[in-house]
Amino acid sequence: MELNGTVSVDGQSGRAHTSSYSPASGGGAGGSLLVVASRLSGTGTLSADGGAGADGYGSDDSNGGSGGRIAIHAHETSRGVSFTGAVRARAGAAYGSWGAQAAAGTVYWCDGRASESEAALEGEANVHRCGVRRLELDNSDRVLTPYFTQLQLPAWRRLVEVDELHLGSGVQLAVPGPPVFDPVAMPLNRTAVVLGNVTGSLILRSVALTVRGDVFGARSLWMHEGSSSELGSSGAMRILARATRDADPSSSLKRTTPLWGPHSRLRS
Repeated sequence: MELNGTVSVDGQSGRAHTSSYSPASGGGAGGSLLVVASRLSGTGTLSADGGAGADGYGSDDSNGGSGGRIAIHAHETSRGVSFTGAVRARAGAAYGSWGAQAAAGTVYWCDGRASESEAALEGEANVHRCGVRRLELDNSDRVLTPYFTQLQLPAWRRLVEVDELHLGSGVQLAVPGPPVFDPVAMPLNRTAVVLGNVTGSLILRSVALTVRGDVFGARSLWMHEGSSSELGSSGAMRILARATRDADPSSSLKRTTPLWGPHSRLRS
């Protein structure tokens, strides 16, 4: 597939107030795009942006819509190689300073193909035989949002593996834990998230996290009750601000390689 134009499922922008005391309508959420091809090439754009907020009467301005979902499954490695265009799922901008900024959507790359034997070893974590699994959440440096981009899993799935996770500025990703969870009585019933290299900030709630590469450029790592983590198992860990966990015995943080950096510190 060669893409040199634009394919978009953007949400509509909100409508401004038309009379006194009337609020503005909010922006629509971005839609969904699924691309499956032997190879993706070109310099075009795939977009699932949310629509912008609008001007309401007085302070009744509206929020923008959240970003949508884009998934690209390319059998030949394409990202940054044959395809150098833009793929985005940003939230629409809130109008004025009263509305809270909406959450970013997700861009998922299943780039290249793993062998059948490699995929079989990973089981449910790689049912599509992806060579590199990259998850991107980027709101184009919009103001910090109080909302979380949710990565919802099927009820039967408890393991998520991502080779590369990129979180843009002001973006927060949440992976909900199982609805019934006890970190002591049910240690194997927690959701597990396995990542490769990570950029951005992470917040964990009742999930187990393993990083098989470097954590770099992260301002903070927060671990809530019931979470556990193993970091830097195959590389260095660089946290420029702080790593912290709740003062709860069910939360744990394991460090298998030295923590280093000019402003690094580990608290527990």
